[in-house]
Amino acid sequence: MLANTLSLTVGTDPAITLTRNREDGGASRYSFADATKVVSLTIRNEERTNKASKKVFKVYNMSLVYETPDTPTVLGKTYTASFTGQYEKFGDPTFASNLNKALNVTGATIMAALAGGEI
Repeated sequence: MLANTLSLTVGTDPAITLTRNREDGGASRYSFADATKVVSLTIRNEERTNKASKKVFKVYNMSLVYETPDTPTVLGKTYTASFTGQYEKFGDPTFASNLNKALNVTGATIMAALAGGEI
């Protein structure tokens, strides 16, 4: 079971504390809201079996949504980031963790370039 609160830091902004407001059926939902933003994080997990190989995989999906509301002078914006990881049930958790880190570092570099206009 995950903690009741999670800390999220976006760029150089102060950390946001997300509070779990629901957990059921393999999904945890966290949220934060103030006058300038609404942030929600959904974490889902399940097991899947490959029909051909019969291998069992743990599958994790995470989705982060960061919304800013409209103001009288600026239109609101919605940003979404997501992640799916699939690991053999009895695989090496250290390797899976290192694989996640490698993907996140590389993905962050690529996404920064794409957000900056690179195609």
